[in-house]
Amino acid sequence: MKKAQDGLPTHLFEYVSSITPIINVDLLVYNPIKGIILSWRSDKFYGPGWHVPGGIIRFKENFLDRLNYVARNEINSSEDLKFNFISINQIMNPNRDIRGHFISLLFSAETYQSSIENKVVKEGDNGFLKWHKYSPENLIKQHKRYETHIKQLISNTCNKKIDVGNILDCYSPDYEK
Repeated sequence: MKKAQDGLPTHLFEYVSSITPIINVDLLVYNPIKGIILSWRSDKFYGPGWHVPGGIIRFKENFLDRLNYVARNEINSSEDLKFNFISINQIMNPNRDIRGHFISLLFSAETYQSSIENKVVKEGDNGFLKWHKYSPENLIKQHKRYETHIKQLISNTCNKKIDVGNILDCYSPDYEK
């Protein structure tokens, strides 16, 4: 491992995730006409089902940088998104230790980009992207807690928007010197 910011090797990450909560961001990206964009996931931890795109915050990584990474690399957004903080969620799987406890920061972002470019070839592959005008029945169990927020965003009644700038104002590397 060259730098901790690059992430851990799988075996080490799985060990760390079995002894401490992992902090991640989840990103609800919505288009007023198309709905919410979700990604298909099928793996040994969560799948199969639709999930809210997100990512694990790396050591000494600003969560805004992780949100931008998710927007670019998971949903292929070509525009700069303005992120709004919605909620903090504790996600625990009582039957699993590896990747079994997350502190998840939920954000939203509005986009007028109507087309999405799927990096994967066919529907049903991991990472397949699709717009949804409602919360799908096969949303992964861990993200069902977001259904109220999804409905509010789609109907434009979400009132839990806090500009990320307010949160970032609370941190400065100067405080650490």
